[in-house]
Amino acid sequence: IQSPRQKIIYDLPDGDQLLGFYYKGSNNVLVYLFHGLAGDTDSPYISRIAHHFHRHGYHVVCVNFRGAGAGAHLASNIYHFGSWRDLISILSWGRQEFSNFQHLCIGFSLGGGVLLNLLGREPRHPLLPDFSITVNSPLTIQSASQHINTGWSKIYNKKFVYDIREYFKQKHSAGISQDVSLPSLFEEMQTIDDRITARLAGFSSGYEYYEKTSPGPFAKNILKPTILLTTEDDPIVPLHDYFKTELSNQTYVHIEKVGGHLGYLHKKATPLGSKYWIDYALINFANHLTRQKEL
Repeated sequence: IQSPRQKIIYDLPDGDQLLGFYYKGSNNVLVYLFHGLAGDTDSPYISRIAHHFHRHGYHVVCVNFRGAGAGAHLASNIYHFGSWRDLISILSWGRQEFSNFQHLCIGFSLGGGVLLNLLGREPRHPLLPDFSITVNSPLTIQSASQHINTGWSKIYNKKFVYDIREYFKQKHSAGISQDVSLPSLFEEMQTIDDRITARLAGFSSGYEYYEKTSPGPFAKNILKPTILLTTEDDPIVPLHDYFKTELSNQTYVHIEKVGGHLGYLHKKATPLGSKYWIDYALINFANHLTRQKEL
């Protein structure tokens, strides 16, 4: 974003900190963007979508989860699907600084899963956002971890494993070291979650991690208007999870036939000038939810 940004440090109850960046807008809506697994605030999709929201008047906050990106040195613990209470610290800052604003959270993939966990597990928390949108977010983590190892989806497994290796290398470089060996490029996500993620997150196994942090079983509790956006051809998140999960009457599922996992490339440029349909869709969803002018 070609605009001055304010660095925000969020203190967490266990002593870790998160690093975020705030961009001042012109309307009365604050949009929070939460990245996916192995992403950060500099991920292309986060930077691009933040730019479009800011250009259309929204105030924007992009947040690095624990130890991600430029915040590698601020957290000794890792982020995972069970990190929903971390969002409370971020929302607490937002509610204090912008008390008269509407607050909209958008979570991508894992970030959306964390957001759904907060909305479903603590549905009456006073700091919840007014509206939420999730993009290609797993509802049953074990189902997603199995799906990513079928057919062409295995390519995404390789990419995630590589990115997770880089995440731990970055933390080591920042002086924050975990007592784990780096994942092999030949490992599967399930193995990494069982050997590394679960242990560092305080679970006995990958199975327990999946069972205790999957957002699907709690989606029926969501009380805030929430849009779940996904695709039929997502190589990571199986579509059938969206059909078999009980949802509340405040959740709305939007399914696109084509879009992959956070891709949504369009043949022609959208009215935003971008070939990414997701950018245009998220602005319109946000405008509808917050009663801003439609594009």
